[in-house]
Amino acid sequence: AELAPLSDVIYLAEDPDDFLHCVDRAVRESALEDAPARRAKRIAFARRNTWAARADVLCDAVNATFPLISIVVLTHNSHDYVALCCESIRCNTSWPRYEVIFVDNASTDRTVPILSDLAKTDSRIRVIALRENTGFAAGNNRGVGEAAGEFLVILNPDTIPSQGWLHRLIQPLRKDPGLGMVAPVTNHSGNETRIDVGYRSLGELETFAAEWARRYSGQRRELTMAPLLCVMLRRELWNEIGELDERFKVGMFEDDDYSRRVRNAGYRIATAEDCFVHHFGSGSFAQLQPEEALAIFARNRRLYETKWGVPWEEHRSRENVRP
Repeated sequence: AELAPLSDVIYLAEDPDDFLHCVDRAVRESALEDAPARRAKRIAFARRNTWAARADVLCDAVNATFPLISIVVLTHNSHDYVALCCESIRCNTSWPRYEVIFVDNASTDRTVPILSDLAKTDSRIRVIALRENTGFAAGNNRGVGEAAGEFLVILNPDTIPSQGWLHRLIQPLRKDPGLGMVAPVTNHSGNETRIDVGYRSLGELETFAAEWARRYSGQRRELTMAPLLCVMLRRELWNEIGELDERFKVGMFEDDDYSRRVRNAGYRIATAEDCFVHHFGSGSFAQLQPEEALAIFARNRRLYETKWGVPWEEHRSRENVRP
């Protein structure tokens, strides 16, 4: 039936005898007056139906079905993690349309050369190398400003996303317009997104994540705050409530602040319980001296409390999970 519209360029036979008649007609066709026109029509049809043209049709269908997701990864002296993080994204992302934007905050190690090499092998990867360390908020804002996706992901470089992670993060947002941000569960965070794990290797991690995904498929957990080690949100929400507050210099409390802004705009925050992302928890902030980290924490806490006129409340762990 799908060939019926092509009856002006091909012969269609009903049975073996009819097939022989069609062959005879095709052989005699060159003697017909309109033979050159038929030949030209067939050549034109063939030129329109190349494999490249069919690939374009498929790409258009994919683009219409799967919105572009932009993954923004902020780095600073992250050479121990970026290659593994990037390879995990490439191997474990089943979503067919995504881009990865690495924004480097003036690294002094091998981070930028590693990222540059990765970008040469994958057109979906872009690298923005900043000349000075602009801090967590400003660096991510720069990456989102360069992003083209309908959905945005902010991801730490010291993470390993597990198989199917983007698909699991985006599904709650596509199903529930009342959700503003979605976070995965993880082994290392300061609130209810943290779960207990038992793996000790990359292979065990993937096995754990797959079993966890099957056990908690489609489930969600409401949150008051989503740690920005990994979150997904719609571009339209980002445009509605604005960028990360760059007054939180260096880092800390941006996630508390942004989560409050999301909730104040009338949206909810939740985990995708079936999505697991490993977090080493030894990224840029771990490079700070303890006194410096405490000073930043105290300063940004005062800024948060002054901005919102409420005392900051410590985050809670989920039940039966050690802090």
